[in-house]
Amino acid sequence: MNKILKRIGLTLGTIVALLALSFAYGIYGFATARERMDKVCAQIPVGMSIDELRKFSDDKGLLKPHLENGTDYLGEGRTMGRHRCKVVMEAGKVKSSVRNFMD
Repeated sequence: MNKILKRIGLTLGTIVALLALSFAYGIYGFATARERMDKVCAQIPVGMSIDELRKFSDDKGLLKPHLENGTDYLGEGRTMGRHRCKVVMEAGKVKSSVRNFMD
């Protein structure tokens, strides 16, 4: 009976520890999102083609751009898209890029 209680305790302790780590990871992701996305959006240069932007989005874990003309939002999955890059496209090239926060 003592061995069973030890296993149950170890299992419950492991579950609680994993939940605490997951929660901390999520909180850290939201707490650092502004700085992280400022840096990512600043790396998108004016004149970048739509194909280069799609590759950049894949490399950085952002949503893929779809528009060759107009405004597109490249959201970050870690913050469920709340922090994102607002990218203005014109003729298949980046016209401007700035961090955007959806509240």
